[in-house]
Amino acid sequence: MLLNLFADVDLVLFTEFFLRLVINLITIYILTRYIFITNNYQQEYIFSLPLLGLIIFLIASILDQVNLNFTVALGLFAVFSILRYRTIPIEIKEITYLFTVIGISIINAMVEFNFSNWLGLLISNFFILACVFISENYKPQKTRNKKLLTFTPTDFEILNDKRVLLNEIKETTKINVSKVEVSKINVARNELSVWIYFTN
Repeated sequence: MLLNLFADVDLVLFTEFFLRLVINLITIYILTRYIFITNNYQQEYIFSLPLLGLIIFLIASILDQVNLNFTVALGLFAVFSILRYRTIPIEIKEITYLFTVIGISIINAMVEFNFSNWLGLLISNFFILACVFISENYKPQKTRNKKLLTFTPTDFEILNDKRVLLNEIKETTKINVSKVEVSKINVARNELSVWIYFTN
């Protein structure tokens, strides 16, 4: 009976599905293990991201067989992702990795695939990995930062002259501040809150 079950399997479609699955798993593993975790040191994602990619790949493969509208399918994946992570505070970089995994899985599952052009699918996956790797490791020589600083000024009259205010903040923080914007004045507490801009 088991042999009869496998006898009905289309070997061409099964091989295509298997190749897609292998490409998807390898790509997401490289993305998670050698790019994300190496640069962000969050070991728990070695479980969640590949598993998420696998589930989305399988769902996308099924939806592709029933000819579901691509927009509807993409919407379903977005809903699943939001439901999964809605109670967890997550940073923008982690969200980007999350949707990168979703995108890779959708591409590998739903884009037309022929044995004659399988190289194109590999190149697409490699290109995504290369872009993520370059973006993750790009370090600009100078970065402009903005921070809210609350301090006690020597005199509130320094607010009349931004140059004096800037010099006092430089002396207080020992930071090469380039620009200052007053945010809040608290005379009762003798405190001044300012936005400072500096490069490092």
